[in-house]
Amino acid sequence: MMNKVLEGIQDAIILSKNSIIANRLLNAQELTFIRSLLIEEGVNSDLPDEALQHVTPKFAVNKELLLYILHVPRLFSKTVPIIQVYPLAHKNQIIFGYPEFFIKDGSTLYTTNHPDEFVQKLTYLEKIQDTCIYPLIFGTQSRCNATFFNDTTQMLISEKALLIQNSWNGMLQTNCGPDNRTLSGNFVIEFINCSITFNNQTYQNEEITRESNIIYGAFHNFNANWTYKQRLDISSINNETLGNRKKLDHVFLEQYHLKLQIWTVIGGLSVTYIIILFIVLAVAKILLDHRGSGRSELHEGAVTKQPGPAIFEQLEELNRQQQQLATALETLREG
Repeated sequence: MMNKVLEGIQDAIILSKNSIIANRLLNAQELTFIRSLLIEEGVNSDLPDEALQHVTPKFAVNKELLLYILHVPRLFSKTVPIIQVYPLAHKNQIIFGYPEFFIKDGSTLYTTNHPDEFVQKLTYLEKIQDTCIYPLIFGTQSRCNATFFNDTTQMLISEKALLIQNSWNGMLQTNCGPDNRTLSGNFVIEFINCSITFNNQTYQNEEITRESNIIYGAFHNFNANWTYKQRLDISSINNETLGNRKKLDHVFLEQYHLKLQIWTVIGGLSVTYIIILFIVLAVAKILLDHRGSGRSELHEGAVTKQPGPAIFEQLEELNRQQQQLATALETLREG
């Protein structure tokens, strides 16, 4: 029994040199307690053994005791992004002497030698504030050293993205789209459920199935002022032009019809005025003739001649002519 305990302590000491915990020295309650401490710090794990990956073992010895110490990490900040840098050739020049992975925490930038670890320990990190990468990441003016580079390279930067840089009329063959194309420059090509071939190398990814999360009531009390941009193409412009032309033709017809009506009214009024003028002149002439012939002549102070019956016949004839003219005028107006 004592030999097994000593063997377990010996194994734990050897494993601690490589920062590995010996499970045989811990019971189930201690493992569960370590896991709960890590969950409180934001490090989730499904099994207690997974939680031990984030714990560092140490030994301490005095005259009477041998202490097995487990250092449970404490998170000082929230989750931060890890940035991977891919330099691109520009005018046959490329930067060099840079770290590949960075951790961005606010306005602070770190390099890490364990980018795959979820918990970044202080021993992994190194603060950096140079004159090249730091200004480039934060969008300020930078001063970088570059070297000559004119090779064409391609690199798969994710399962569905290919980085092509410094291409000179390179042929990209793919079954993702309708045709192949020639590339010149730097490109990031994304492809899903298909394959691409560039520079005699073929890249393909496995089938990806995505499920959309349905959010009910996402537009609750939605009120927005939209500004729509009209999509212009040849067919829509042609249809709009034909529609405007029909509207203009309709306006021209309306104006012509209005002018025709005005001209008809003016023409009708002119004919009416001419007929009335002739009637007035005829009546005036008859009246003047009547006044000249029907007046009595005075000879030696006495009336010697009375109006004859001819004047009455002339008046009747005048009335008859007026009725005929009125009938003709009414006929012209109705026509």
